Parts: sequence; structure tokens; C-alpha cells
Amino acid sequence: MKDVFLILHFIGLAMGLGTSFANLFLGISLSKLPREEAVRISMHTIVLAKMGQIGLALLILSGVFLLIPEWDKLSHCALFLTKMALVVILTFLIMRISGHIQDAKMGEPGVHLAKIPVLGKLAFITSILIVIMAVLVFH
Repeated sequence: MKDVFLILHFIGLAMGLGTSFANLFLGISLSKLPREEAVRISMHTIVLAKMGQIGLALLILSGVFLLIPEWDKLSHCALFLTKMALVVILTFLIMRISGHIQDAKMGEPGVHLAKIPVLGKLAFITSILIVIMAVLVFH
């Protein structure tokens, strides 16, 4: 069963980190377009956020099941606790991004979508730090 959860964990990682990379490169491309066109295209690409949410959910759920047998040992590891704190921060950032996306769908997409790139960059950096911490903890 551990293998199934590990596979789900890596699929979640691919989905979540893939979303961050996609949004990073989309943001670079969209920054070169006129504002109105960039907003119009952004409204069609926000579906990627759902992929990131599903990836994060897979990561968290599979991670919980992977940790149950290891909790006694890992709960005293500073790097692991740092990784968990970063997961909480990432979850908060994803929730904020999702809120701005919902607001953009309701009206004034330009205003709400403009708030996402900074949060997206923070989420990207946080995701990379989580991967680094995971490698250091489970090495």
C-alpha cells in the first residue's frame, strides 16, 4: 500500500509543481501582451489552478498516509517540521490565489488577476523549498 501512496504523492507533486512552472512561463509571456489581451487570455488559462489544487490535495492526503508509520521518528526532525510549515504556507497561498480567481470570475478580472502573479511566485518558491526539504529529510 505504501507504493500506491508514494505514486499518488509523486503524481500530486508533478501536478502541483507543473502548475507552478506553467503559470511562471505563462506570466512571462502574458507580461509582453497588451493588458486587455493578457486579461482575456488569463481568464482562459485559470483552469490550471484546478490542476494545482488537485495536486496539492493528492500531496497532502498521500503524505498523511505515508507519514503515519514514520511519525514518531519524523516529528522530532527540524527539517521535516520546516517542510510541514512550508506545506501550510503553500496551502494558504493556493487558497488566496483561488480566492482571487473566484473574484475575477465574478467581475473585474483585471483587478483580481493582477494580484495573482506575486502570490504565484511565492507559491513557486515555496514548492521548490518543499522539494528541497523533502530530499534532505528522506535522503
